[in-house]
Amino acid sequence: MKLLWHIVRKDGARLRLPLGLWGLLLLAKLALGAMLRAGGGADYVWFARLELYINLCTGLGALMVYVLVALLIHEDALGEASAAWRTRPISRARLLGAKLLGALLMFGVLPVLLSLPWWWVCGFGLRELGVAVLETLAWQALVVLPSLALAVLSHNFGRYFTLTLAVIFFVALAGMLQLAYLPDPAQAPLPVRDSRFWVVLALLLAGIVGVVLHQFLTLRTWRSCALGLGALALALASVSLWPWDVVTPARLANPAAARGVTLASPWATLDRNSEHQPNNVRVQFAVRNVPDGWVALGYTAQLSWRGPEGTRLGAHGWVSGGTPQEKFARSVHQVLQLPPERPDAETVRWQAQRLAELRARTGTSWVQGPPPARRPGEQAFTAYVNVKGYRGDELPAQLAEGELTTDHELARPVPLLDLPLKPGARRSQGARSVRVTRIEPNPTKGHEADLIVRAVETQPSDLLRWLVPMFRYGWGFKLDGTAGYWLVDRAQGQARWQTSMGMGPTVWVNAVQLTWARWDVRAPRVVRGGQWVTWPANWADVVSLALVGYDQATPFQRTLPIERLEDPKAPAPETP
Repeated sequence: MKLLWHIVRKDGARLRLPLGLWGLLLLAKLALGAMLRAGGGADYVWFARLELYINLCTGLGALMVYVLVALLIHEDALGEASAAWRTRPISRARLLGAKLLGALLMFGVLPVLLSLPWWWVCGFGLRELGVAVLETLAWQALVVLPSLALAVLSHNFGRYFTLTLAVIFFVALAGMLQLAYLPDPAQAPLPVRDSRFWVVLALLLAGIVGVVLHQFLTLRTWRSCALGLGALALALASVSLWPWDVVTPARLANPAAARGVTLASPWATLDRNSEHQPNNVRVQFAVRNVPDGWVALGYTAQLSWRGPEGTRLGAHGWVSGGTPQEKFARSVHQVLQLPPERPDAETVRWQAQRLAELRARTGTSWVQGPPPARRPGEQAFTAYVNVKGYRGDELPAQLAEGELTTDHELARPVPLLDLPLKPGARRSQGARSVRVTRIEPNPTKGHEADLIVRAVETQPSDLLRWLVPMFRYGWGFKLDGTAGYWLVDRAQGQARWQTSMGMGPTVWVNAVQLTWARWDVRAPRVVRGGQWVTWPANWADVVSLALVGYDQATPFQRTLPIERLEDPKAPAPETP
């Protein structure tokens, strides 16, 4: 163990100058992030300039890591017969352990230590710190691991760089062959595509680990190269050919929270393209009996039917649940404990009168009024399924006897913070922070917005938020998962969807997401004397912005038959 630490200290001493320069580059990136966090949220040119500098620091940092890994390994080159380590009582396994420990300290521990003050300023707790450390290590591994595999196969920087170009050429050539001869990855079902990501990642990691261990322990360079190329070829082929779903957790057929949830009233429409070939199938349905305080979310859809010869056919797509106002308003109203909404009587009478006049003037009854209020626990969804490639003359009759399987989740809203519409207002909830920097009237005087609110948002970037949802079932939301702002008027019992958190110019700095947000806020209005007027006059003092996230995702799956199929664009039959 003493000899192992001696090698680590020796490598650190010889690389202290480039390591110091790399550390200064990391500190410069954090300083730029702190400047953006303290900025005014309005000068987007200045934001873009600092973002460019931050991205430049990120790129230069990755390049320096690429070089530093080579210097670390080549300090005791494996391929040199006259290397100093061969003349000393240092085994190959001990040298491997020393180099891996040195790489962990240099490229893992050092950036984490430099980032700790930054995370503390941003309000990170223990959970956020743990996730930030994992994210930092993951980003470092994206550069360190491939560089490590290339470095152990070369004994000087010239061969290291040449081998890097060779691998890039191999990947580019394999990619072109894949496009020419292998199936399009986009045609696979979504769960299979998610599985391919993890299979490819596992193969690449296994290849890198195999190359490093094999080369250190055997010094068989050509055999190590063959091992690495084989793993890389398998990974590239798996992008198009892997057929199984291996990452989706067991789907809960009827979890307790979703036991009474049902799907009802499906009807489908077959869309055709300009050549009258089937393009998409739209299936509209309702999810009923959603428990109080929960909201239903839709993800994937699978349409299956019997072909002309009795074979089972299928197509895949996704589920859309409408706007956030339509999906979340009822549950958000409950979780914010708002009083029952009180519609303005004069406004309601005026709208009904205008609707009657419009119908009388046009002589039709199809002019729609306000959408009917859905009964409690009911949400509307639409499934979009791609059916390209199937015969248009046979598909309608077959689909009418098909069935739709959809995957959903139940999520519970979680109130995070309440932000007044006042310049300088700042609220924090854990690692989430929002600071209002400026409020100004809308210069266009449009009906859609009366005030322009600018703010600076800080939240964990949380790499796992983007990777874990690829499991799709049961992992789509976690605490603070997809937070959004609601304009709340507690006196009138109203909550209107405003925007999602993180919408605006955004930059990521060491596991922290910084956003300069802009919200176009519309004043509440009522009808007085036949005219829309702002009410109350001091509305900006009585409303607030509530930030709401979601928690406790519960997956469930439902299957229901297609009751009818409409084909409005079907070609007219040919006349003899």
